[in-house]
Amino acid sequence: MAGIGLFFGYGCQNHGVPANPNATSFGTAFTDSIGIPAGEAFKNADSLRQTLVLSGKVANVCQAEGCWFNLNLDSNRLLFVDFDHKFTVPKNLGGKEVLVQGSFYRDTISVEKQKHLAEDAGKPKSEIDLITAPKIELNFRAQGVKVISAAKP
Repeated sequence: MAGIGLFFGYGCQNHGVPANPNATSFGTAFTDSIGIPAGEAFKNADSLRQTLVLSGKVANVCQAEGCWFNLNLDSNRLLFVDFDHKFTVPKNLGGKEVLVQGSFYRDTISVEKQKHLAEDAGKPKSEIDLITAPKIELNFRAQGVKVISAAKP
């Protein structure tokens, strides 16, 4: 899973605007109604330096505050999406199709942070003890999010 946002997120230290659970847009408004599929964009992320719009299905959302979510890239990979503490999304956004406007960025995750997240995810101590080096991951920072469909079975 190298280079992919952690599936259990980064912990919430958000002080953004709380999400209105009935809204369909969050953060900065944008007019695009079509996005690049997240999995396709991720493959070319190193050449995509500008702001772009991704489309994808939300896998899971921060259940503390709604301050991040993961987009499905394919059947076994996720992309971590955060909002730079500017806004939140509803905690029940999982399973919904969304458009996200923003840009890719690389983030270095410290050993301490990785261990904290592994503990939060309930990983065994033996696995946590194997974390000994910082990790660089490719993530996505969204300025705006639009819900384009309800959850599908």
